[in-house]
Amino acid sequence: MKKINKYVNPGRPKYTPKYPRGNEWTFTQFMAANDIETNPASKRFGKGPNCTMLTLRKNMERDMWFHGKGKPCVSANRTTANPRSLMVKVRGVTAEPVGEKGLGRRAGLYALRAKGVTSHVAPVVKAPKAVKTPKVQATVKRKYTRKVVSTSQTPTADVLDKIHAALAAPDPAPALIVPAVTIAPEAVPAPAPDPVVEVPAPAPDPMVEAPATSTLPVASLEPVAS
Repeated sequence: MKKINKYVNPGRPKYTPKYPRGNEWTFTQFMAANDIETNPASKRFGKGPNCTMLTLRKNMERDMWFHGKGKPCVSANRTTANPRSLMVKVRGVTAEPVGEKGLGRRAGLYALRAKGVTSHVAPVVKAPKAVKTPKVQATVKRKYTRKVVSTSQTPTADVLDKIHAALAAPDPAPALIVPAVTIAPEAVPAPAPDPVVEVPAPAPDPMVEAPATSTLPVASLEPVAS
């Protein structure tokens, strides 16, 4: 009979991390607040009396993001950001480099949401699915050209084929002949003559005396012989 071990205790509880006192801090400062070795040259780098660097990373991943149901809490299984997380990542701000010359990798900054940090982590944006484009078949250039071979055997056969095709073709519709219509020019009426205006004769002036008329007969006007 196999012996079955029964555990009375619920197991080891999750570690509750300690947060730095500053408003913004790096992950290295987060490790120092939990008594974890931060010197990469040390053999105990990333190890502490109560937790390790991996413990803090998992705690941060579990707190800041939602993951698929039943899937490990890793960045590949993120679904959406947790709007009620304790920690947030400050966007657009990085820490000063550790090197004296100002070179090296700039670490990201984190803060507690309870301290009124306005910046938050960027939401996960899934890449759109690639649309498959239909393949276009490339045109193949022929290395040779086909020679057109005449199907007729004799010139007489060609003439007969043309005659049969002309007989089999339907008669064309007769063309509609429209008689020519000559349009006579319109008669232009002659212009009417200008009206004759009669000018009345001027009235005689009473102040001018009329010339004296002779009452002598015509015979008295003849000369008298001397």
